[in-house]
Amino acid sequence: MLQKKAILNAQPRSDNRLNLLDAAALRFCARGYDGTSMRDIASDVGIKAGSIYYHFESKTELLIAVHEEGIRRITSLVSTAIVTANTPRDRLKAAMIAHLQEILSGGDYAQVVICELPRIDDPRRRRLIDARNEYELIFRNLIKDLGIGSEIKCSQLRFLIMGAMNWSPMWFNSDGQSPEEIAIGFLDLITVTTD
Repeated sequence: MLQKKAILNAQPRSDNRLNLLDAAALRFCARGYDGTSMRDIASDVGIKAGSIYYHFESKTELLIAVHEEGIRRITSLVSTAIVTANTPRDRLKAAMIAHLQEILSGGDYAQVVICELPRIDDPRRRRLIDARNEYELIFRNLIKDLGIGSEIKCSQLRFLIMGAMNWSPMWFNSDGQSPEEIAIGFLDLITVTTD
């Protein structure tokens, strides 16, 4: 059983579905999709492996549910962060800070969202792509509000920002810059000009 954070069995909850999501997020984050079995997840929650299928029809369905929950959480944080910012640049900065804080905090859900995408040709995979596109729409609109002109430039800037932020867990050092300092540094490197 994984020892990261608290052992899931230590504080049983009545919601087995949420317990399963938490256990799956922990396992997928630590061992990846291929390195995780339904039996491992069931064991972490303290139920029989067959009981998982009451909540999720397959491991792929469980991964999709973890992704959806992770995206829901990060969307909520980013949406809340941009509410009080006044200028387009400040809103983008607030969104970038919230995004980086979530993915650099070590949260299992966020790590699974940026690292683990099912490599199967499955119609359910489309749900993940749709959820990510909906999340990225926040950044698409924030960048559009900067007034940099063409849609191509806006798309390129969004890809640059999202790519830089989502790659940051690979090099982030918690003894170095904070997520806020990284977001501000990224933003300062971007020279925005209008057409």
